[in-house]
Amino acid sequence: MAKDCDFADAMLLCRNWDEFADLHTPALWQYFPAFKWFAWSGNRMTEEVISRGCVPFFVDVTAEDLTTHNRMSRITQRTLAAKQIVIEARKIVCAYMKRNCAASRRFIQCMLLDRGELMILVRDGRTGKIVVVPDEDDRWLRRRIPGFMCPEPVLFDQSLPDHFPFIEITNPVHVLQNGGMLPSLLNDEANSLHKTLLPDKPVNADDAISDDEDSAWESDDGAGNNGARIWDAVRAKDPKVRAEKRALIRKLDFESVQLRIPISKLTKIMSSQEIMERDRSYIFKETFHLSDLETGAATKYDVSTRLVRSVQRFVPDTPKLDWPWFCIELLNWMNLRLRYKDCNVEPLKPWPHRYMAQDITQAFVTMALFFPNGSEFKSSPLFDPLERSKHRRYCRTRTRNRFRPASFWSEIEGLKAQSNNRKPMSELYPLEWSILARSTVAKLYRGGAPGPAPFSPEPQICPRYVIVNTEPHRPDGPDVSIQYNWKREDFMEGMPANYVDYADWPDLTSKIRPFATAHPNARFSLLKLWSAPRFYPIMLQTPSRLMTAFLGTADRAMEWKFLPKDMPASEWSIHNSVRLRLECLRQAIMSVSDAEIAAASQKAAAERRAKEEAEARVAAEIVAAAEAAEAAKMGGKKKKRREKEKKDKKSWWDKKYEREKAKNDADEKRRADEKWHYGQCELDERADHRGDLILVMGTDELDFLKWSTAVMFAIQAKPWFREVDLWKSFVHVDVVFVEGLDRYWLGYERPEETGDIRGRSLLSTRLKAERFWD
Repeated sequence: MAKDCDFADAMLLCRNWDEFADLHTPALWQYFPAFKWFAWSGNRMTEEVISRGCVPFFVDVTAEDLTTHNRMSRITQRTLAAKQIVIEARKIVCAYMKRNCAASRRFIQCMLLDRGELMILVRDGRTGKIVVVPDEDDRWLRRRIPGFMCPEPVLFDQSLPDHFPFIEITNPVHVLQNGGMLPSLLNDEANSLHKTLLPDKPVNADDAISDDEDSAWESDDGAGNNGARIWDAVRAKDPKVRAEKRALIRKLDFESVQLRIPISKLTKIMSSQEIMERDRSYIFKETFHLSDLETGAATKYDVSTRLVRSVQRFVPDTPKLDWPWFCIELLNWMNLRLRYKDCNVEPLKPWPHRYMAQDITQAFVTMALFFPNGSEFKSSPLFDPLERSKHRRYCRTRTRNRFRPASFWSEIEGLKAQSNNRKPMSELYPLEWSILARSTVAKLYRGGAPGPAPFSPEPQICPRYVIVNTEPHRPDGPDVSIQYNWKREDFMEGMPANYVDYADWPDLTSKIRPFATAHPNARFSLLKLWSAPRFYPIMLQTPSRLMTAFLGTADRAMEWKFLPKDMPASEWSIHNSVRLRLECLRQAIMSVSDAEIAAASQKAAAERRAKEEAEARVAAEIVAAAEAAEAAKMGGKKKKRREKEKKDKKSWWDKKYEREKAKNDADEKRRADEKWHYGQCELDERADHRGDLILVMGTDELDFLKWSTAVMFAIQAKPWFREVDLWKSFVHVDVVFVEGLDRYWLGYERPEETGDIRGRSLLSTRLKAERFWD
């Protein structure tokens, strides 16, 4: 029977995977000596593929024969039209896998991680749905370069849908990118479907995807109907309310504010950009905290979030309306309104939008927690700043490569010298490194912060490696860092005009004592923006992610979706983000429009250019006089030789190009500074920042509450995914407490600045040999 068929025919008779395994095992060991079975049992690649749970039915490995490179002595339009420079093809393996199997899902996950080495497409054989597919630019089997002068490449995406969710990848960012529908729209469709199919059965509050009200008010603030009750009490026509407050309500358009809007109506009145930004903020926050690997960070964040929401939910029987009026007056002081019909889609603008009342409420409640009568939850360690200041975070610091000593990279440099681009680094990594690095990268990947990079994991393409080492403040706690090459010349050349070096950041302590001397009842806050130990909450665009790619200990190329702290410019990026947000607050307080800022910028630029041109004319006259005097002394051949040297050195067009380039560079260098040269504001005296640490000062408790609430409101406004970490902040403290803090809490990170000057590497710890920092 076996000699009259082959393995493929016999496989069709198998009714399940167990029978296939019973057939494959004897065939693998050549139990059937027929000639037709040798092609299956003697194929090494087939055996390896089947051992991973795949049953191949089509294999094409002739890609190397089809891939060609034509050398041309002269490249012209005619030669390119007649012959392609490069013809590239890919190997193809089509196989069956067991459905709903843990081994199959694990295999697909591993293939997705090796995105730079291969592409995988998965189709459900029962339903016919595509569950995994490569990116649109990678869906080709054969292509010709240059592609715009040649026939279309051979693609396989002619009948594929736009989005391909893979349910095993559950991090929020991946779901947002591949889900095909925003969460708000999905909730609306789910609620509509529930009402249509089950009109008599109400939605269970515990099982419902979302309430029938504005999910942004419910889930973000936690205030719900209780918080809206207080605002409704403000809106009520109470005869005790004075005429000034009534006029203020009309000015801020509070009568038109809708605090409880059904999702079905909200999705109709809001644009897709507004819905996307609001939904993205929830998704990003979830991803940030899933990727926060600091011990106890998730518990602390949950405690602080529950505290804020509990206070917002709590409404006494006879609520006082002092704090809603405080928020209304604060918005009026910032020249903002409670209701805007349109949303500003510009990423750098925190307002206007439809959630002004929710944002100002959350900012006020968060700051009011730290006042004596602001909360009944004072037993929490969150309200003991003195005790918190005694314990430094036991996790890796945000110190970047430019501040690391040379000894920090000695082990990885030794491994690179041994490899010499010939031997894979994964074979040279110590076992201790691989255990810690692979588990750390895997947890970050599950959270959604990094993802597979779309290129081959070769050192020539991605010369950035993972390293495991210790830091001075915890010599026995190794952690993972990434070695990004840093050269000051290349680094400074690509920096924008408004770059502020770390050495030029302001010293916050220099402003505290003079302010406290002038105001005896002064209160202070040190607000720390939330960030994970390894990245900042700054989203990276797709082209920028390639610069953050690194090679792990498993020879996989990974790229960051958010700004990693090991990057050389990461400290400036978060410093500039805070600066721009405070400048938006300054612009609102001064009630300056964008047109007025542009006019002031143009005026300052014109004055500067006129001054530079006058200085250039004077310098040119001096140089011309010196050259004329020198030419008078020179004669005959010397003069001709000098003129010829000048002509050969640089032409007139080259000099003009250099002058224009220098002028444009100077304009770009000053444009960022001129943008904010439209006057001084009281904010300059009350708030300052150093990186992601913001100092807020108030003359007394009420003044401090006003300024701290305004700063909190500006920081946490649109796009709504930046938060203040209350566990790393110190709110409502005096000058003695601030001056007694360790420099680590004041925005200093270098070892010599915080008093840490020694540490041990992981290899040195393993070898029981101590190593000192430079």
